[in-house]
Amino acid sequence: MDVTGRFATAVRAARWPRPAPRLAPRLLCLWGGLAIEACTPLLSSSPGPVAAADAASPPALPDVAGAPVATSALGSDQSALPRLYPDGDWLPIEAPLLSMELLVRVVVNGRAMTATLDTGAQATTLSEPVAEALGIRSPDEPRGRPAQAIDAHGDLVRGERIVIGELAVGQRTWRDVDVTVIGRTPSLFLIGADLLQHVDLFIAADEGLVGIFAAGTAPHERGDRVVALQRGDRQLTVAGAADGRVRARFPMLVDTGAWNSSVPATTGISAGLPADLGYSAVTVGVAGEQENRGRFVLAPLRLGEFEQPVGRVLAIASTIAHGGGLGLLGNDVFFRFHTIVSFRDATLRFRALPSRGDARLRGPGGASCGALGQTPCVRVQLLSTNSPPAPDDLPGTCLQVDIDGAYVGSTVELAITAEHPEHVSLFNGGAIRAFMSVDRDGAHHCFTLWQPLERLGLRPDTPLSLRWVRTEGVRWPCDPMKTRCITFTGPLAQTALR
Repeated sequence: MDVTGRFATAVRAARWPRPAPRLAPRLLCLWGGLAIEACTPLLSSSPGPVAAADAASPPALPDVAGAPVATSALGSDQSALPRLYPDGDWLPIEAPLLSMELLVRVVVNGRAMTATLDTGAQATTLSEPVAEALGIRSPDEPRGRPAQAIDAHGDLVRGERIVIGELAVGQRTWRDVDVTVIGRTPSLFLIGADLLQHVDLFIAADEGLVGIFAAGTAPHERGDRVVALQRGDRQLTVAGAADGRVRARFPMLVDTGAWNSSVPATTGISAGLPADLGYSAVTVGVAGEQENRGRFVLAPLRLGEFEQPVGRVLAIASTIAHGGGLGLLGNDVFFRFHTIVSFRDATLRFRALPSRGDARLRGPGGASCGALGQTPCVRVQLLSTNSPPAPDDLPGTCLQVDIDGAYVGSTVELAITAEHPEHVSLFNGGAIRAFMSVDRDGAHHCFTLWQPLERLGLRPDTPLSLRWVRTEGVRWPCDPMKTRCITFTGPLAQTALR
């Protein structure tokens, strides 16, 4: 369910199911009409609605860092993007903030669903349970053309091709769409490049939005970093490079369905790319799971002919067999910027995120906070602590979160990032997300953090950025009997909900 109510008791009773961690994309190579190297990442998660932000907002007021942030009547940050770029169809991302998922609401033959906008998938793809729920496939009477695929782990998967009558994404509608139905993943639904090649995507994951523009019309700004791409048959690839013992160069599929970027395993090993062998994760293919250990440390990853740096990237090892190997450029890179993907122009545009400090000076409806109106309404900071740490705790440090009583009756979701001096996120496009129910005295707590965050460079003096505050459309991941918790979305394993 969608938690949008004002009352904390109602919020605590509604627990949003938390999907199992999926730290790498699922890949599918279709046989038949497509070449075997045409690999599409398959990614799914629990769907759910996100309420649209309150249209009425007070004048923008600066936060501590000086960037203007407007608030809704209920206290959510309000994005300026729909006002700045009204030609776009701005859709809420139907997932928690900076959770590596590019999910939006779609309508198939009049039925609403959530689907992933997946530039790495050549074809729009559904799982059998999704197709059955939509009434376009019977479990007992398959009626499509046979299809076969090899998933990320080399397993053969059989499916079928079906034509659906009408598919709408925001204000755009496609008719007689040829889709692939394959696998039993409960909520797998990918909008692939067969449709996305006709639009530009403006990804603003920190603000929970994706803008859909007519092909070639997404907004350009003077400060954009532009990376030229190579366009193939419903695919975009980019030249990647990183330094090891020698310079490694490798093609990467532009893949908004992949949570994590990857480097061809043989290329990374041969070039002597630095590796973090302490990392482990489970990758999920259509036919099952597989444990993968270690990550390449790309410091930095460089893209395109002019080798534009996009910061440090912790990349998994790709085993896609395409020439010398094909890597993936995923949401761990796209989400650390405002990113524009254009098939028409064959370009990526990276735009620096707005500067935001560690506090908000105004609350619901633009109200001031504190007896004198000078207290931050929301603030996050790292504090020193003498409490004995648990074995998996970050020692000597906790995350202090303070929310003013002006938010009484609300559940507040905060997306918090940490930045190194060049103002690039340490968290590989992810975030610490804090959830708190607020009573009349406010909400105040110092959360213990995860020891593995040290691997990403988090220190007691690391500057924090309060990227976004949300009170509407919050999905409560905590135990229903609790009033607060934190979770982490990023490149580390073993960061359980707290």
